[in-house]
Amino acid sequence: MPTPLPPPERSIAGLFLGLAVLLAGGCALSPSLQAQAADSPRHAPLTETIQLQRRTLVFEPSRADLSVGCVVLTMASSAPVRVNGLQAKSPQRWRSIYLKQVGTNRFALPALKIDYAPHEADDILCLSLKLWFNEVSNMHDSPFYENVADRYALVSWCSKPPESASDSSWKARFSQNREAELKAFQAKLAQPLPIRLNQRKLQADWGYPMIYNSPRVSEADLNAIEKAVRDRDEQHLITLQVTDADHATVYASVEDATRFHGTREYKLVRSEGTWKIEKVEKMQE
Repeated sequence: MPTPLPPPERSIAGLFLGLAVLLAGGCALSPSLQAQAADSPRHAPLTETIQLQRRTLVFEPSRADLSVGCVVLTMASSAPVRVNGLQAKSPQRWRSIYLKQVGTNRFALPALKIDYAPHEADDILCLSLKLWFNEVSNMHDSPFYENVADRYALVSWCSKPPESASDSSWKARFSQNREAELKAFQAKLAQPLPIRLNQRKLQADWGYPMIYNSPRVSEADLNAIEKAVRDRDEQHLITLQVTDADHATVYASVEDATRFHGTREYKLVRSEGTWKIEKVEKMQE
């Protein structure tokens, strides 16, 4: 990890950022961000700046049979935000940065300069770090955490206490493992991040893709839908959602399970008893 893709704590498709390959001397922005840079006019300096250093985040699951497959830095702001000098053409409250995997349980966080303008007294900016596992999907991972709050945010920070915001969703999404000071949040990122898990037994059908089968179609139909997409050499399916008896949507992570390279959306239709791919769209995360 709500339309076919999960809500913000699972996956946030079609949002502002998708950061591309990290280079030895820094990081390169994805083509979609480069295009935004070319099209975006220069803006006046904003009033607040937050900087995160480029570093490798190290995760330490407490059990060996679960590994980190996807890491997302979620950013939400009630005021305008620019990241590394770029601002979305249309303001969006939720933004996501999917991180590149650089080793087992290791992901690269690029250098980030975040400028935002809190024009109103109630304005707030929040950051959180969320992960998905390889072996169990975001639909079934909650029971594996010793502390379920870790599932929603392994570490978070807000420019003001989220419970003080007039909108209760700030508290719901960013109160977990929240550091009161930005320096403490940055310090957490510089240290290995423990993932405290219990020993609940894994089940084979708790992995990916996540199945949303309502209205229900048969198991044979589900297998046929999945096979049609896997026959396109897609190995990292995220969700399979049945829209109705003759239509379904499948999302796949491109190249690997991290969503760092974006996702593809497959629209399928049942025609003369056979499930066929009707449309494929690449979505840059």
